[in-house]
Amino acid sequence: MSRFNSSNGDSFMDTDDQEPQKQLQNVDEEGDPFLAFIDYARSVLCPGDGEEDGCDTNGDGSSTDTGPGWSWIASRILKSCTAYSSGVTAAILLSDLYQAWSEQHRAGAPKKRPEIINQLKKKHKRTKLPSTVTIDSIYDKNFLSLSSVLEAVVVDTFVLPGTNIYMLTLGDFWSSNTIDLYLHRRYYDLVDPQNGILKKGREVFLTGCRLRTAREGCGRPRLLPTEYLVILLDEDQEYDELLIAAHFCSDSFSSISLKEANCGRSYSLYAKVESIKSMDFEAISGTVQRKQITLVDNGTKLEFLLWGEQVLLANLFSVGSMLALDRPFISGSGESAIETSNKVCLEYGSATQLYLVPFILQEEQVFIPSTQNRYYGSRLMSAGDPTQGPRPSQVTLPCDSQGSIDFRSYPFRICRVRLDQVDHVDTTFSHSVCGHVVNKMPSGDIECSFCHCSCDEDIIRIFQLKITLADETAKIFAWCTGLTATELLQISPDEFCELPEEEQFMYPSSLENERFTVALVNSKRKDNGPAQRLTTDTDVVSWEITRALRYE
Repeated sequence: MSRFNSSNGDSFMDTDDQEPQKQLQNVDEEGDPFLAFIDYARSVLCPGDGEEDGCDTNGDGSSTDTGPGWSWIASRILKSCTAYSSGVTAAILLSDLYQAWSEQHRAGAPKKRPEIINQLKKKHKRTKLPSTVTIDSIYDKNFLSLSSVLEAVVVDTFVLPGTNIYMLTLGDFWSSNTIDLYLHRRYYDLVDPQNGILKKGREVFLTGCRLRTAREGCGRPRLLPTEYLVILLDEDQEYDELLIAAHFCSDSFSSISLKEANCGRSYSLYAKVESIKSMDFEAISGTVQRKQITLVDNGTKLEFLLWGEQVLLANLFSVGSMLALDRPFISGSGESAIETSNKVCLEYGSATQLYLVPFILQEEQVFIPSTQNRYYGSRLMSAGDPTQGPRPSQVTLPCDSQGSIDFRSYPFRICRVRLDQVDHVDTTFSHSVCGHVVNKMPSGDIECSFCHCSCDEDIIRIFQLKITLADETAKIFAWCTGLTATELLQISPDEFCELPEEEQFMYPSSLENERFTVALVNSKRKDNGPAQRLTTDTDVVSWEITRALRYE
């Protein structure tokens, strides 16, 4: 036990953990330091005074009530000392003891995602960042790379017994496990019980984490402190909205003065991420990694620079997100060796804290207009009449970071095919104004599934068609409705319904191997009305036929 034989306790004391050091500073005067530490650990982990307060032990050294027994603590300390061959601090020992005791009580309990995460998941809309890993995968692999991203939710905050070390218990939306993180001291002011923002239910992004793997006697894996933590804000929440308005909107890019910053003035800024670029810097000592993040505030652009290991922070950002920077380091652009029209740029300093309003990809429905005529029942309506003309098909496309529809993803496909097989033919009614299906309500009224209005007088019969198309290379499943289905079947819905049942059954087979020029759209719709998802073993994409023209 030579690791404990120190007159001032420095061989097993973390200089930041003053509380256990004060408790043990006279340990050599009172007796054996190992025995004294066991007693001290018992007083921390078991709030009482031994057997009279429920800390009497069973035969295996465990407590009969609320805390661990003397022999259990002694055994765990010896295991931890063996695991840390280079020496161990009192804080680490207390951490191991607390974790092991907590996990002994959790042993055998079913894994269950915390309820706070289930509640937040209902409104979770953003997509995963590219480098995101799950907590379950960390346990499965017992490994975590520095560049990995954790998109986590704070499940609990607590102080390790006998220390002033803050811990966060983290969960995520895809895992049943939780994991504990040693919080970096630069964030201690954010876990204040009264005014701190790092509370239960707060979402965070973090990277640059090192995993303290489970060793004999050391319990489950834990995450060691990381500087690279970003706190997520939600502009729809009143508290976050007030925080942004009160703390980050008083300063702007145009108000930054390099002279005042050099004199000690701090700034809190709020801007949109416009671009993220890797721009390595050639220094005397070699190549230095650099990320250049362009931020925009009311039309004014500034560069936010990350250097060396700081570039990991860029894994937490996405173009279009709003970034709140509290106390960034302000430097001259000349000092940072970047080409910019601005005299200043921002850097991640020792006091900087970051908050993020993530960009959520929005989608909008766009119309695919048809130049063909549309059948209204058995009557052919003229496309020249705007009130009775062709009704467009709709397809969902993503919006870019500016809120504009991104037509780079427009999934349009002009091709010549043959009808390999008509898989399903059905008819239903749709709202003639918007083309969506209608539903019969309990009251007997007919309501449009899209407009949610009564439309008893404005309904038409339409086809719902599922079909297999083929060309020289492959086959796909596709669906269509309305005019396109009428063109493919070469009969109106009303006329089809007037056929005898046997002819309705036989009619689709008579169209097999008919050739058409069709327009295909990857609609990505969910099962809803006529827009049903059609899949085969070889094609899992949902295709809609939006136009069809027969050719010989």
